[in-house]
Amino acid sequence: MTRRKRRNHSAEFKAKAALAALKGDQTLAELSVQFYEETRMRWIYCEIVP
Repeated sequence: MTRRKRRNHSAEFKAKAALAALKGDQTLAELSVQFYEETRMRWIYCEIVP
């Protein structure tokens, strides 16, 4: 069984997530879904466009 590579998020991504959490407009569950989708879409885009 192969081990999955650990995700490394950029400082920009971390700052964006922290500011959104501090703003308090959304719950943590909503934020996690939002930022997971952004990360997933970026990964899919990188796979399609070399």
